[in-house]
Amino acid sequence: MSAKFTLTIAAMMLLCGIVFAQDRPVQLDYQIQKKDTASMRIMVSFIGNKTGNTLVHLPNKANGQHNLYKAISQLHALSKKTFVDSTSSPDAYLIRYTPGEKIVFYYILSQAWRDPSKKSFNSRLVVQNDMFYFDGYSGLVYPDAADSAHISCKISYAGFSNLDFKGNTFFINKDSGIFIVSYHNLMDSFFCGGNYITKTIKTGDHEIIMAESRTQLQSGERAFSAVSKVILKQKDFNKNDVPDYYFVILLPIAKYTNYPKTAQNGLVYPETQVSVTQKFAIALTK
Repeated sequence: MSAKFTLTIAAMMLLCGIVFAQDRPVQLDYQIQKKDTASMRIMVSFIGNKTGNTLVHLPNKANGQHNLYKAISQLHALSKKTFVDSTSSPDAYLIRYTPGEKIVFYYILSQAWRDPSKKSFNSRLVVQNDMFYFDGYSGLVYPDAADSAHISCKISYAGFSNLDFKGNTFFINKDSGIFIVSYHNLMDSFFCGGNYITKTIKTGDHEIIMAESRTQLQSGERAFSAVSKVILKQKDFNKNDVPDYYFVILLPIAKYTNYPKTAQNGLVYPETQVSVTQKFAIALTK
């Protein structure tokens, strides 16, 4: 075998290795665990880079909301020889580690707001006694290593009973799932679980899955019926590009009381309770 031919083969093998490495998705895992009645414990793992330093980003600004990092506390390393350092920005931390090793850390996610009647609910996480909801922009801490168009992401749940509903933008009522996703779509996704009531409407090979918090249920069957009718009217389920199912969550944020008031005409308006509710309609594909 000539030296020129051997060199050509070696070059081709090196090129294939480079292409394979570039095509290999970044690995990023999140475990969502119930901690107590007011907080969640999120464990994150990824493979460290060659420098031994990775900047991780906390939620900060999204959809008119600011200082979302206040919902994050107790960011600590779990893997060996891993150190977490604060930076000059409250929404960023530097993680130092042995290059190339698997890095594991966790943080506590808590509801950081009390009065939902004065501000927009977009990108606001909800952690209550029997249910939770958050989207990626409000609840996920992500490393720079995950800033990619191809992330091999694993989402798993821990600490939930078999009766608890578990749903997210990628799968429903499973303890874990692995999928390829872009950074943007991961941040734009949502996660919920707990004491929800659900209803599924089938149309051919497609499904419309709807969920609402059971203990704060206000709209029930009427809302489920109305939402499904809207989706059926807007979408042609005979088309090939229609997702296998749609997931709709009706999310009661809070309740507040209107106390008795006397109007100018002398009529007294009685005390009433008002449910503040936000509706989400997210298209999913299996």
